[in-house]
Amino acid sequence: MINPFKEYKAVLEKYLHKETIPHLEAAWHEPWRAYHGINHLHKVLEHLKGQSVRVHPHDYDALILAAFFHDCYYNPRDHKNNEDESIKRFVASLKESNWGVRNAVVEMIEATKHRKLPYRHITRVFWEADNAGFYNGYDAILEYETLIRKEFRHVPKKLYKKGRIDFLKSNIGLFDAQVDKNINKLIEYVNANY
Repeated sequence: MINPFKEYKAVLEKYLHKETIPHLEAAWHEPWRAYHGINHLHKVLEHLKGQSVRVHPHDYDALILAAFFHDCYYNPRDHKNNEDESIKRFVASLKESNWGVRNAVVEMIEATKHRKLPYRHITRVFWEADNAGFYNGYDAILEYETLIRKEFRHVPKKLYKKGRIDFLKSNIGLFDAQVDKNINKLIEYVNANY
Protein backbone atom coordinates (compact mmCIF):
# COMPACT_ATOMS: atom_id res chain seq x y z
CA MET A 1 0.00 0.00 0.00
CA ILE A 2 1.37 3.38 -1.04
CA ASN A 3 1.63 5.96 1.73
CA PRO A 4 -1.22 8.37 0.90
CA PHE A 5 0.72 11.27 2.41
CA LYS A 6 3.41 10.74 -0.21
CA GLU A 7 1.00 9.97 -3.04
CA TYR A 8 -1.03 13.15 -2.44
CA LYS A 9 1.82 15.33 -1.19
CA ALA A 10 1.35 17.89 -3.98
CA VAL A 11 -2.34 18.42 -3.18
CA LEU A 12 -1.71 18.62 0.55
CA GLU A 13 1.14 21.11 0.15
CA LYS A 14 -0.86 23.19 -2.32
CA TYR A 15 -3.61 23.94 0.22
CA LEU A 16 -2.24 23.28 3.71
CA HIS A 17 0.33 24.85 5.98
CA LYS A 18 3.30 22.51 5.63
CA GLU A 19 3.77 22.10 9.39
CA THR A 20 0.26 20.68 9.79
CA ILE A 21 0.81 17.74 7.43
CA PRO A 22 2.93 15.63 9.87
CA HIS A 23 0.28 16.18 12.58
CA LEU A 24 -2.41 15.09 10.15
CA GLU A 25 -0.47 11.93 9.31
CA ALA A 26 0.12 11.16 12.99
CA ALA A 27 -3.60 11.54 13.70
CA TRP A 28 -4.47 8.80 11.19
CA HIS A 29 -2.08 6.43 13.02
CA GLU A 30 -3.45 6.93 16.55
CA PRO A 31 -3.47 3.61 18.42
CA TRP A 32 -7.21 3.56 19.22
CA ARG A 33 -8.15 3.60 15.53
CA ALA A 34 -9.03 0.03 14.62
CA TYR A 35 -11.38 0.91 11.74
CA HIS A 36 -11.10 4.69 11.33
CA GLY A 37 -7.36 4.61 10.66
CA ILE A 38 -4.98 4.77 7.74
CA ASN A 39 -6.56 1.75 6.01
CA HIS A 40 -9.92 3.52 5.92
CA LEU A 41 -8.27 6.64 4.52
CA HIS A 42 -6.56 4.53 1.86
CA LYS A 43 -9.86 2.88 0.86
CA VAL A 44 -11.66 6.23 0.58
CA LEU A 45 -8.86 7.62 -1.58
CA GLU A 46 -8.84 4.50 -3.79
CA HIS A 47 -12.58 4.87 -4.33
CA LEU A 48 -12.16 8.54 -5.20
CA LYS A 49 -9.52 7.71 -7.81
CA GLY A 50 -12.20 5.85 -9.71
CA GLN A 51 -14.49 8.88 -9.50
CA SER A 52 -12.03 11.45 -10.84
CA VAL A 53 -13.66 11.41 -14.29
CA ARG A 54 -17.00 12.37 -12.71
CA VAL A 55 -15.74 15.67 -11.29
CA HIS A 56 -13.90 18.84 -12.30
CA PRO A 57 -10.16 18.79 -11.40
CA HIS A 58 -10.69 21.66 -8.91
CA ASP A 59 -13.42 19.63 -7.20
CA TYR A 60 -11.15 16.58 -7.17
CA ASP A 61 -8.69 18.48 -4.94
CA ALA A 62 -11.57 19.21 -2.55
CA LEU A 63 -12.49 15.50 -2.53
CA ILE A 64 -8.91 14.57 -1.66
CA LEU A 65 -8.76 17.14 1.14
CA ALA A 66 -12.11 15.92 2.49
CA ALA A 67 -10.74 12.37 2.55
CA PHE A 68 -7.70 13.43 4.57
CA PHE A 69 -9.73 15.50 7.01
CA HIS A 70 -13.10 13.76 7.39
CA ASP A 71 -11.85 11.55 10.24
CA CYS A 72 -8.65 13.39 11.13
CA TYR A 73 -10.11 13.90 14.58
CA TYR A 74 -11.52 10.63 15.83
CA ASN A 75 -12.28 9.99 19.46
CA PRO A 76 -14.66 7.09 20.12
CA ARG A 77 -15.19 8.37 23.67
CA ASP A 78 -16.50 11.69 22.34
CA HIS A 79 -17.76 10.51 18.96
CA LYS A 80 -20.55 13.09 18.63
CA ASN A 81 -17.98 15.85 18.02
CA ASN A 82 -15.65 14.03 15.61
CA GLU A 83 -16.84 15.72 12.40
CA ASP A 84 -17.02 19.19 13.96
CA GLU A 85 -13.49 18.86 15.33
CA SER A 86 -12.27 17.52 11.98
CA ILE A 87 -13.79 20.55 10.25
CA LYS A 88 -12.06 22.90 12.72
CA ARG A 89 -8.72 21.23 12.04
CA PHE A 90 -9.23 21.50 8.29
CA VAL A 91 -10.12 25.20 8.40
CA ALA A 92 -7.15 25.94 10.68
CA SER A 93 -4.80 24.07 8.33
CA LEU A 94 -5.66 25.99 5.15
CA LYS A 95 -2.92 28.26 3.80
CA GLU A 96 -5.30 30.87 2.44
CA SER A 97 -8.99 31.55 2.16
CA ASN A 98 -9.81 29.50 -0.89
CA TRP A 99 -13.53 29.77 -0.20
CA GLY A 100 -14.66 27.38 -2.92
CA VAL A 101 -12.47 24.53 -1.71
CA ARG A 102 -13.02 25.43 1.95
CA ASN A 103 -16.81 25.40 1.67
CA ALA A 104 -16.89 22.22 -0.43
CA VAL A 105 -14.71 20.29 2.04
CA VAL A 106 -16.68 21.52 5.04
CA GLU A 107 -19.92 20.47 3.34
CA MET A 108 -18.50 17.02 2.54
CA ILE A 109 -17.30 16.38 6.09
CA GLU A 110 -20.61 17.67 7.47
CA ALA A 111 -22.49 15.23 5.20
CA THR A 112 -20.73 12.25 6.81
CA LYS A 113 -22.70 12.95 10.00
CA HIS A 114 -25.95 12.03 8.32
CA ARG A 115 -27.44 8.81 7.05
CA LYS A 116 -28.96 10.26 3.90
CA LEU A 117 -27.67 10.73 0.38
CA PRO A 118 -26.47 14.30 -0.18
CA TYR A 119 -28.15 16.29 -2.93
CA ARG A 120 -25.10 18.14 -4.29
CA HIS A 121 -23.10 16.00 -6.74
CA ILE A 122 -19.60 16.55 -5.33
CA THR A 123 -20.79 15.98 -1.76
CA ARG A 124 -22.59 12.82 -2.83
CA VAL A 125 -19.42 11.50 -4.53
CA PHE A 126 -17.54 11.93 -1.25
CA TRP A 127 -20.34 10.45 0.90
CA GLU A 128 -20.40 7.41 -1.39
CA ALA A 129 -16.62 7.01 -1.10
CA ASP A 130 -16.79 7.13 2.70
CA ASN A 131 -19.57 4.53 2.68
CA ALA A 132 -18.31 2.34 -0.18
CA GLY A 133 -17.40 -0.43 2.25
CA PHE A 134 -21.06 -1.38 2.49
CA TYR A 135 -20.73 -2.78 -1.05
CA ASN A 136 -17.86 -5.10 -0.14
CA GLY A 137 -20.07 -8.01 0.93
CA TYR A 138 -21.11 -9.49 4.24
CA ASP A 139 -17.69 -10.81 5.26
CA ALA A 140 -16.17 -7.34 4.83
CA ILE A 141 -18.85 -5.54 6.82
CA LEU A 142 -18.56 -8.18 9.54
CA GLU A 143 -14.81 -7.48 9.66
CA TYR A 144 -15.53 -3.73 9.85
CA GLU A 145 -17.97 -4.44 12.69
CA THR A 146 -15.24 -6.25 14.63
CA LEU A 147 -12.88 -3.29 14.18
CA ILE A 148 -15.52 -0.74 15.16
CA ARG A 149 -16.35 -2.74 18.29
CA LYS A 150 -12.65 -2.56 19.23
CA GLU A 151 -12.82 1.22 18.97
CA PHE A 152 -15.87 1.22 21.24
CA ARG A 153 -14.72 -1.46 23.68
CA HIS A 154 -15.16 1.08 26.51
CA VAL A 155 -18.93 1.05 25.87
CA PRO A 156 -20.89 -1.67 27.72
CA LYS A 157 -22.19 -4.38 25.39
CA LYS A 158 -25.85 -3.55 25.98
CA LEU A 159 -25.39 0.14 25.11
CA TYR A 160 -23.15 -0.65 22.17
CA LYS A 161 -25.66 -3.16 20.83
CA LYS A 162 -28.53 -0.65 20.88
CA GLY A 163 -26.50 2.16 19.31
CA ARG A 164 -25.00 -0.08 16.66
CA ILE A 165 -28.34 -1.61 15.66
CA ASP A 166 -29.89 1.86 15.44
CA PHE A 167 -27.01 2.97 13.21
CA LEU A 168 -27.23 -0.10 10.98
CA LYS A 169 -31.01 0.27 10.60
CA SER A 170 -30.50 3.89 9.53
CA ASN A 171 -28.60 2.58 6.49
CA ILE A 172 -31.42 0.39 5.17
CA GLY A 173 -32.56 1.74 1.81
CA LEU A 174 -29.48 3.90 1.17
CA PHE A 175 -27.68 1.42 -1.05
CA ASP A 176 -29.11 -1.59 -2.90
CA ALA A 177 -31.08 -4.73 -2.06
CA GLN A 178 -27.96 -6.88 -1.55
CA VAL A 179 -26.46 -4.33 0.84
CA ASP A 180 -29.76 -4.17 2.74
CA LYS A 181 -29.70 -7.98 3.02
CA ASN A 182 -26.12 -7.87 4.36
CA ILE A 183 -26.98 -5.12 6.82
CA ASN A 184 -29.94 -7.12 8.13
CA LYS A 185 -27.66 -10.14 8.53
CA LEU A 186 -25.17 -7.96 10.42
CA ILE A 187 -27.99 -6.66 12.66
CA GLU A 188 -28.78 -10.31 13.52
CA TYR A 189 -25.10 -10.88 14.33
CA VAL A 190 -24.88 -7.80 16.58
CA ASN A 191 -28.14 -8.76 18.29
CA ALA A 192 -26.87 -12.28 18.99
CA ASN A 193 -23.34 -11.41 20.06
CA TYR A 194 -23.62 -8.29 22.26
